[in-house]
Amino acid sequence: EFIESQYVPLKTSNPKFPVLIRECSDIEPRLYARY
Repeated sequence: EFIESQYVPLKTSNPKFPVLIRECSDIEPRLYARY
């Protein structure tokens, strides 16, 4: 659901922001940030 609802607005607002999203099932979601 996140990909469908948030990815396009995120990339539209921040076109140079590097985002990698991978879909899989039965995996605990994680977020890694580096800046």
